[in-house]
Amino acid sequence: MLTCFLFAINGLIEQIIPQEEHLQPTVVNQHQTTIILNHSKSDEEFTEYLNQLAESIQQRIEEELGLSISIGISRQFKELTMAKHAYIEGKEALKYRLKAEKKSIILYEHIQQGKTFKTHFPKQLQHDLFDAMKAGDQGKGKADHYLHVLLQSIFSKNAGPHEYHIALARFLNNLIELMHLLGIELFEVEDNKMLYDTIFEFKTFEDTEAWLKHEIIRPIIDQLAAREDSQYKNISEKNHSYHSSRIRLRSHIG
Repeated sequence: MLTCFLFAINGLIEQIIPQEEHLQPTVVNQHQTTIILNHSKSDEEFTEYLNQLAESIQQRIEEELGLSISIGISRQFKELTMAKHAYIEGKEALKYRLKAEKKSIILYEHIQQGKTFKTHFPKQLQHDLFDAMKAGDQGKGKADHYLHVLLQSIFSKNAGPHEYHIALARFLNNLIELMHLLGIELFEVEDNKMLYDTIFEFKTFEDTEAWLKHEIIRPIIDQLAAREDSQYKNISEKNHSYHSSRIRLRSHIG
């Protein structure tokens, strides 16, 4: 299915971009790749043209195929022999779409300008999320909110994929520890490695959030709520039994 979409996108790009402004579009390792020729008077003018072209491509693909796509743009190169390096830069730029919207245009030169290697982790937001989860069904809405804000903080305040992958791994590890503390087992111990592999495979913020919410956060809340209901039911049954015994005793004495 993915391959079919990529080749459909490939065909649309050939229609959108004037023939004299690009080399033959191609599909490489699950990425649609196009080399654009620079006929602009300056690098700034060409960058502006690329942004406008990328927006046109996104709009046309959404209209024709119903798909939202992200586009990674490499730095400009003067030699065709640098095409492989440009492809690598474009792929690297796409790794940053977790920091952006689902439908984004990311220039490699921009992500390089602010590159740092300090990891940010929102401890207070995690604390607020865990408190909301412990409240069971009553805290479900707050838990959804705090998860969203926590992920926004991780992706916006960490410079790149390496940093926010570290933060995500820390968050996932803390979720697993919370499950153990609460006596909840959603996964087998041997499945824990699979969880880390899974979360790093997601390409968008929305997919990461949805997976955490529906596969981990909500199931924990549901189990806590079920446990609370069961405890309440046991207490109610004991109270009912106690009162029934007192009534029978009074009847016997009377």
